[in-house]
Amino acid sequence: MIEFVNVSKIYPGLVALNNINFEIDEGEFVFLTGASGSGKTTIIKLIIKEEEPTEGHIYFYDTDISKLKGSKITQLRREIGVVFQDFKLLQNKNLYENIAFTLEVAGKKNKDIEETVPYVLNLVGLDKRAEAFPDEISGGEQQKISIARAIANNPKLLIADEPTGNLDKKSSWEIINLLNKINQWGTTVIMATHGTDFIEKLDKRIIHLENGQVVSDNKSNIFEKPIIKIKPQKTDTKMDIKNEQKIKEKPEDSIKVNLKDAKKVSPKLKSDISTQKETKKSTDINEKEFDISFSIKQFQPRNKNSKKRTGKDVVDLYKLNLPIKIEEILIKENINTLKKLKKLNSSDLVNISSLNDKQIKVITNKLEKYQK
Repeated sequence: MIEFVNVSKIYPGLVALNNINFEIDEGEFVFLTGASGSGKTTIIKLIIKEEEPTEGHIYFYDTDISKLKGSKITQLRREIGVVFQDFKLLQNKNLYENIAFTLEVAGKKNKDIEETVPYVLNLVGLDKRAEAFPDEISGGEQQKISIARAIANNPKLLIADEPTGNLDKKSSWEIINLLNKINQWGTTVIMATHGTDFIEKLDKRIIHLENGQVVSDNKSNIFEKPIIKIKPQKTDTKMDIKNEQKIKEKPEDSIKVNLKDAKKVSPKLKSDISTQKETKKSTDINEKEFDISFSIKQFQPRNKNSKKRTGKDVVDLYKLNLPIKIEEILIKENINTLKKLKKLNSSDLVNISSLNDKQIKVITNKLEKYQK
């Protein structure tokens, strides 16, 4: 769904990103982690076209967004919902109006707005506070409204930039659980954070950044063990960096990080990169814990044959106005679109053990009413 290919971002006197490569599949929940200044926010700005890469290519599905201009950028941003640390709510509008305004800007019809806003307010548990203003609710509730606003347009991707940074522990967990719920409904979620408290308890993919480089990318929790530090063998500077280099560390070897040596940057960037202060770090690792084999290569764009997600998501079922409990049962059974629900008959619904007779009747009546 998203692919960074040899991407660098250089500001005057600062290398924000240095030749990074990663790919995020549709439906994933990915944490971008690292200290402040490690490059997390720069990655987000590149995805939403707030910044342009100095070098490299960024793909959203099969589109190279590095080349998008004008109205194409607007179309891209309608596919992406963004949640910020400081909420960015309109203080002179109530909660209902904050969400409705986003839909108005997107050109939605009044009927769609009147259906969608109550639905997403209910989704985040604030339907009874619709007429309240941002300064009348807590920080956690303000962030929930930010999320409701971000998903109102059915985004394929939801990006959260330090969404729990200003919240207490209880509110932070409520936001994490809400993001996880949205992800389970089919929306890809990327969350940038420098904290590790809740990450340690979640089995999600983690891309860890240091000094503008990806130093770890794991499908499971890398914080349960020390981050693996890798130092590739020295190579001849004349070596063709496009050739794949494979290095296997022996168990008795100490393992350190210096990814700057692993990927050579282009001559165009060398003068800029030389201004960045080098930081030398090492981590002692119990060699009995790890048997490491890895390869280092410069990525090339793949042929894009990935199937785009079809149908609506997240707020698709609002048209039936089903009770939230019934909706959650259907989604857990992977019935997360109207298209899938319409294919089921009464006997199929009976086979879903979590549904009782009364709930099945509600579903069939709502479907019949909707199809008339």
